[in-house]
Amino acid sequence: MSSITSTENITSTEVGVFKFLEGFKEFVCPAGDGENTQKNGKVFEDFVKKRLISLGYNDVPSEEKDKYKKVLTNIRKNYINHRSISNDDNTESEKILIQQPYGSQAPPDILLIDITPDQIYFQPIEIKTGKKVATWNNNYPKDDWIYIFSGKEGVTYFRGKSLISEEEKQILEEHKMARKKLNEEHNKQLRAINARWKLVDYFKFEHSAGVDYMKDGECSKRETEVSDILSCFANLSIQNNRTESEESTNEKEKSKSDSETDVDKEKQSTPEEESIV
Repeated sequence: MSSITSTENITSTEVGVFKFLEGFKEFVCPAGDGENTQKNGKVFEDFVKKRLISLGYNDVPSEEKDKYKKVLTNIRKNYINHRSISNDDNTESEKILIQQPYGSQAPPDILLIDITPDQIYFQPIEIKTGKKVATWNNNYPKDDWIYIFSGKEGVTYFRGKSLISEEEKQILEEHKMARKKLNEEHNKQLRAINARWKLVDYFKFEHSAGVDYMKDGECSKRETEVSDILSCFANLSIQNNRTESEESTNEKEKSKSDSETDVDKEKQSTPEEESIV
């Protein structure tokens, strides 16, 4: 994938995506505390959603999510390490956006889905707010997910891989699994004594002190990587639409050719029929 440093020698799709992403910076959601942060987060999420819909995605109302239940289940099994799944059930082709596809307490906040005859492409997007950095709760960044962050000094965006190394991820994951195992062992002991208490496996991932997305010198680089990802996703959609269009055109041309061949055969048979008469 190419890096976008200027508008020269790049595709119109990349230019469009670059300008589209820059539009998020028109909205500044001041960070707050408690309910204020949650309220700002919802306002910002709705703003992002409206802009994403403008890319040509159909907004799926929450009451219609069940229609895509099987698609969402299959995506959830693969969305950590993959960006597409096979369209084995021949789901009808369309481009959709689903907000909170797995509920308000589970990521991602928004899921872009491009259903084609052969493949179902998807791009998870998370909306984050904070003062200088995002609050991650019990989920650390996922490699190719897109995160759009609004803080005190404005809006930026990045993919998960830009914020966490494989080594960091391995240590955090080891801790997560060790904690889960320890909780299971202790809950088993508590059940054995008919305790009125149990352990709930909840903890938070946080940045170390001093991290500031807007001032660490990597902000522009991270934003370019998001442009690359979204450009690739958009190009896949364009390529799939082009393929479908070409197949349709080929079928029409074949039908026209077959029709012309039949006419020619009729013309060629006319003299023979006359001679027989």
